[in-house]
Amino acid sequence: MAPVPPLRSIMNTRSPGLHDHQSLELSSSTGMPSSPSVHAAHRTRGVTMGERPASVRHAPGSHMVHTQQHTPPSEPEAPPNRLPPVVRRTSTPIPGRRSKVKLTDFDAEYHATINLACRFYRVILCTEDPFPLDHDQDGYLREAWSLACKEHQVELGVDSAAFNLIRQRGSQVRGEVKRNARPVATLHYGFSSSPDSAHRSQMATLAQTLTNKHTLVYRDHEARKGLFETPCLIHILQTQWFADPHDEGVAFHLYFNPIPLPTMALVFMAIENCIDEWKDGQLKPVDFTEKSHREKYLAHLTNLKGWRGHVQGKHLLAHMQQRLHDEARTHSGAGVLQEEGQLSGLTNDDFDEAAREAAGDSEEEREAAHA
Repeated sequence: MAPVPPLRSIMNTRSPGLHDHQSLELSSSTGMPSSPSVHAAHRTRGVTMGERPASVRHAPGSHMVHTQQHTPPSEPEAPPNRLPPVVRRTSTPIPGRRSKVKLTDFDAEYHATINLACRFYRVILCTEDPFPLDHDQDGYLREAWSLACKEHQVELGVDSAAFNLIRQRGSQVRGEVKRNARPVATLHYGFSSSPDSAHRSQMATLAQTLTNKHTLVYRDHEARKGLFETPCLIHILQTQWFADPHDEGVAFHLYFNPIPLPTMALVFMAIENCIDEWKDGQLKPVDFTEKSHREKYLAHLTNLKGWRGHVQGKHLLAHMQQRLHDEARTHSGAGVLQEEGQLSGLTNDDFDEAAREAAGDSEEEREAAHA
């Protein structure tokens, strides 16, 4: 298996949002968003994507990579919106037999691009919409593929088999959030199993109390104090996206800095799912499916947006989002995120001190001149 090439600046280039990529035009030759529309979508976010080099290398076994210097006149163009074929390393499937497509079915170039597109897709879902509708999901898939191709400096067509591999990362990342939330929520709220009927009744009452009026999001769920400040939030963020200096929250920091509201709503919904498993007084796993939990996710997102729309809540929530990111990044061991253009670790405080020092020297020189 070929390793994924090191990620460069594109990982920290914010991708176009939902309303941006829905308007992307498909290239007639690659089936992918055309370059002008991708550039335009990025400019709406205040980000200008770098121009492609004069020529790009050809991907092994693929005829979809073009150069800007010369295009062979004899090569016919593919019909509009039709994806070019993809070269794989496997033998022809046996007729009448369904075989599951794997990453190893593709050549090294395509394999690496799919791997990177999967990372982009996971990040886009967790920061934009973890439970997208079908038409939104298609946009996210093409967005992830386009960004991966740009990072690898290739133009590759994509077929349904590759898209299915990327799409599977949606349920994968949602399942990861649920698995990371379960031990945190169980320990924090004090859920435990016991054959005693009184204990089971107590656990059922606790679960009902926490889910009633979204009490689970408070720092003190008994007094309902500290809105959206449950300690579970930061612990799950650290485990899921900031476990080490190379985790997604660090590598794709422009997506997670500050922590987006959809990410917070996803974590709150995962916590609620874990609590629902105790509603009968004993642990009974509840499926973390897209159909059954989208409404709960939207309810938490609506609460967060409502607080952001409050006169005082807007500033408090913005400060919380930034603090959550900074604490999680510190936990990862990646260190403080330096601002672009900041050299030698100098901060604004250093510059202010230098200005005061210069002003003081000037005043002393003037006094010496008048003496």
